[in-house]
Amino acid sequence: MTIETCYMCDRPKTSGEHVPPKCLFPENKDLESGENFRKNLIKVPSCDEHNSAKSRDDEFMLITFASSMAAEKGSGSLQNLKLKRILDRKLYVFTELLKNSTPVPLLDNKNNAFETCIYSLDRQRFMNQIEAVANGIYFHHLKRKVTGKTVVNPIEGFQTTSIQQNHHNAKTKQFAKMLFPDMPIYGDNPDIFYYQVTEDKPEMIMKLVFYKNIEFIAVFNG
Repeated sequence: MTIETCYMCDRPKTSGEHVPPKCLFPENKDLESGENFRKNLIKVPSCDEHNSAKSRDDEFMLITFASSMAAEKGSGSLQNLKLKRILDRKLYVFTELLKNSTPVPLLDNKNNAFETCIYSLDRQRFMNQIEAVANGIYFHHLKRKVTGKTVVNPIEGFQTTSIQQNHHNAKTKQFAKMLFPDMPIYGDNPDIFYYQVTEDKPEMIMKLVFYKNIEFIAVFNG
């Protein structure tokens, strides 16, 4: 008998892992009548280490998306409301977010003063999570594990304090614009998450889109 193994390693499967994490999708009870953003959520076989043992990392991903929502005022307000419905039930998420924030006074185009925040988050921890999502979607799409290195870059919805990093992300975004405009969209809840791929082979390039405004490119070097 063939033993099914984890999408990330060779340990036996002990459960199914949602990719992306289920906590990113609003529950039906928190939505307007008729809405459902948990249709056919993607699951892949997982061992304990790569599923239940990282539940706190899933919450950290939600915290990071909340920081992006706070920083990108006026961008994608409808999607922000969907994310806000999740956060309204998880007030501790904002509590954790505020622990790592620094108030910053700014002026708008009319010289009116307003206050925003700079958030200090563990970028590497977050990018490791996005990489795990990319590897899970890769397994789901191709029915095989990633064998090489996965490189993920944000291209939309995230600004850092590094001018060099932001410049690199902008260049990657222009590259993505040439690759993906006519590619099919995969995912039954595209308001919350969808993905696109360049072609069905191990070296494909993938675009991951969260809440329609937060985008990443994943390159698989198989």
